[in-house]
Amino acid sequence: MRPISSALPAVLAIGLCLQADAASASAANPADSTPRAARAVIPPNAWGVYTWGGEGAVARLPGAAELPIKGVPLTFQWAQLEPRRGKFEFEREIRAPLAAASERGHYVHLMMWVAPKTPEWLYEIGVPRVEVPERIDPFRKKVKPTFPYYFSPIYKENFHRAIRALGDYVASLPPELKSRLVFVQAAEGSTGDGQPYKGIPTDRRYAITEEQWGAFRRETWGVYQGAFQRADGTLRVPLLVNGDANGPLENAWLLEHCDAFGVKQGMFSHGYLVSDTIDRLERWEQFRAAAHARGATIFSRGEQDGEWKVCGWSAKNPTQAFYWSGLFALHCKLDVWNVPADALATQPLGESVRLFNRYAGQNDAPGSRGAFCALRRGLDASDTTAFPVEKFGRAEKNNRDRYLAIAKAFAPLGARQGDPDKALGGGMRNRQADDQNDVGWRTWPGNFERHLTRRFT
Repeated sequence: MRPISSALPAVLAIGLCLQADAASASAANPADSTPRAARAVIPPNAWGVYTWGGEGAVARLPGAAELPIKGVPLTFQWAQLEPRRGKFEFEREIRAPLAAASERGHYVHLMMWVAPKTPEWLYEIGVPRVEVPERIDPFRKKVKPTFPYYFSPIYKENFHRAIRALGDYVASLPPELKSRLVFVQAAEGSTGDGQPYKGIPTDRRYAITEEQWGAFRRETWGVYQGAFQRADGTLRVPLLVNGDANGPLENAWLLEHCDAFGVKQGMFSHGYLVSDTIDRLERWEQFRAAAHARGATIFSRGEQDGEWKVCGWSAKNPTQAFYWSGLFALHCKLDVWNVPADALATQPLGESVRLFNRYAGQNDAPGSRGAFCALRRGLDASDTTAFPVEKFGRAEKNNRDRYLAIAKAFAPLGARQGDPDKALGGGMRNRQADDQNDVGWRTWPGNFERHLTRRFT
């Protein structure tokens, strides 16, 4: 290994993680070391672990003020914010939890969910209700939600009006409360995800193509930007969008219209053995480079959720699962990692939280306060050089026997494939594994690291 500093290497709670401390750091914006004047303003030192599960869940936790977290999500349903048309509950849904977070010294990010629990009064005034087939959700429960038809003129008029009203209210808040707001996430469809429906509409009249949905999302972003980035300077809050659903037109819109913006990167936050990470991370690095080339600040967030106590890969050893998930998230340059409030309250996650907070936002070496290298060997079944076809079988994503053969070869070093079928799918299926899988498809093959690389001579 080539040392970059005389600072101490340290063995952390699980696995070996080499760290090097830089002399100091003074970047005003830790997510981007390039200083610039921007319409949108990001508070200093805002990156790190935030809770997930709602502001109320945090307030009810024992010792909530002592939790080693940076902030909380302020996520609410449109139906809560506007239970009757034109009658908003801003004081209850916005000011009260924002003030409580401010008193604890926490930052906040904001998101209004529009579906599936859409205000009933919208349907009463003519918005079509869209049904989808029953499905099994990530928590392995049967659900059959309904959704609004987003292209209804009545829906769009009221949706845009609600966004502008929300912006008006936030702009009127005292500076000390507004200063705690880091970004607003645009939730255009189902929860904070990037699609309109969770399922195919049973009435095909309400089907929406990817092109139509992309245009709707971009229009919504423009409304949010107008509401939260105001020419009079009363509000300068960056926008965050769901990157998993973005195509070239969405990325081009962000680069053209935003000087500071965020992207949700869900596949960087739900575990650490995720299919197609190599390709996903390459695309993310290219997009970050394009943003920096334009002088823009770019950041990201992602959440772990209640699956942590349902799926065996995590539930059997939450401390290990969150620790390595945090290292993976840092490797992928995640700036905000939302960790479930109940996990923070019941599991010994202090080391994971402190580690993530220590390096979050320091994505560029100039100005970074430190570096780390977590030593590991990833077993990527797509790699025919490391795992020749002649020995391990054909290199195809669905070739279960190849994964098992690789795991068997590395079993003396501790490798195992506890739920092999879940390793064959994409990220959503990977994270449903009932046991640890050490072999994946185009998963990250080397160390998880930040500004420190192990080299062999």
